[in-house]
Amino acid sequence: MSNPEPAEHADDSRGPATVTMSLGEALRLGVEAHQNGDFRSAEQIYREILRVKPGQQEALHYLGLLAFHVGQVELAAELISDACKSDPGYAEAFNNLGNVLMHLGDVELAEKIYSRALDLRPNLYDPLVNLTVVYSLSGRHLQAVSMAERAMRQMPESDSQERKELAEYLTTAPVEEASTRALVVLTRATLKPALLHSLGHSLASLGQTAEATRIYRQWASLDPTDPRPWHYISAVSQTSVPDQASPEFVKATFDRFASSFERILTHLKYSVPDLLRDSLAETLRDRRPCGEILDAGCGTGWCGPLLRPWARRLVGVDLSPNMLEKARERQVYDELLEEELVDHLNRFPGRYEVISAADVLEYFGNLAGVMRAARCGLQPGGRLQFTVEAAPSEETPNGYRLEQHGRYAHTEEYLRQTLADQQLSIDECRSVFLRTEGGRDVRGWLVLAHRPESSARHQKGRP
Repeated sequence: MSNPEPAEHADDSRGPATVTMSLGEALRLGVEAHQNGDFRSAEQIYREILRVKPGQQEALHYLGLLAFHVGQVELAAELISDACKSDPGYAEAFNNLGNVLMHLGDVELAEKIYSRALDLRPNLYDPLVNLTVVYSLSGRHLQAVSMAERAMRQMPESDSQERKELAEYLTTAPVEEASTRALVVLTRATLKPALLHSLGHSLASLGQTAEATRIYRQWASLDPTDPRPWHYISAVSQTSVPDQASPEFVKATFDRFASSFERILTHLKYSVPDLLRDSLAETLRDRRPCGEILDAGCGTGWCGPLLRPWARRLVGVDLSPNMLEKARERQVYDELLEEELVDHLNRFPGRYEVISAADVLEYFGNLAGVMRAARCGLQPGGRLQFTVEAAPSEETPNGYRLEQHGRYAHTEEYLRQTLADQQLSIDECRSVFLRTEGGRDVRGWLVLAHRPESSARHQKGRP
């Protein structure tokens, strides 16, 4: 799905924003500030334009996009809707309004808005991509295939990012022959690693593991330096399974995922940030605010605004520079570090009152090392909260396993034993809904633990 972005276009004939600057010049200046991350200056410019010319559609549109980028989604919907009312022919604004509505979970209205954008500009391929997503999510696979093929015909060959996102979105639908056929069509149109990744995922989900392995090997041959296909080969074939995903795999995965991460997970009804927020609120209701909180594997900073009210100082750590750049745009962190989690925790013993890890430990199979590091990084009495995917005990004799999608799942017994081994006391371990994937609910464990106050004395001389 296309990311809402301000377009660099303006009609200079619509009147000056000030005595010395035309409206077009002011809009371009606002967009430049917006794209450079200077949101305060961009907002001032957009609002000044609207003061001089109330209802100016581009200023409303861009101000709505700015609100979306800083997490004010309801305000974004209101402003972009006003832009559409001001100019009923503004196709780009309708498309971005659809994106915001999808973020709010109103898929039915978003579909109507995307269709309106497509009616206004039949050659605008963003609504085609977005409607592909809508049809895939609602199980209308043949319509999704048709829309995807239309989108591919409209897209410039050079637009590899849009092609990649289209392939990613098709994998969020229930995996059936229709969506797999769409990926085959896309792969034939352009042999790109992202498309081979998506096709391999679909084939693996259909149980065609030998064919999925062949596709992953084809991907590896295109780029021998990419660690991702080899990780997926291990996941599908269950051979040479590592104890954890390599830092290189995690960085490569999320660097490429940064632009579409939140939009994809929103469509998958991703519940983890809210689960962690609610758990933290219950745990710390009498201890607000905390000292330092670590958003472990912070990604785009989705959890940042939810953790911020509880922290005197909020630190984010992630391996992906592209994810960290997105997190930086939120302007809620006191410090953002590109660093491996275990290394970071071992470097700062006793630093954190809370460590929060939203779906981060799914990239660790053996959790002993990261739990040992968590105990090290926590203050005595400090809290650790995290989520992982759930694995059935009867099918997971080792306590964890690498799933075909490349993440690890864990049993409750393994979690409890590993935390106990690392002298972390469990306050809560319960089954929760994490998200949907392939049309099915994904269950996991929400865990809250703490480092006992006495551990500082018992572990004297040890980190």
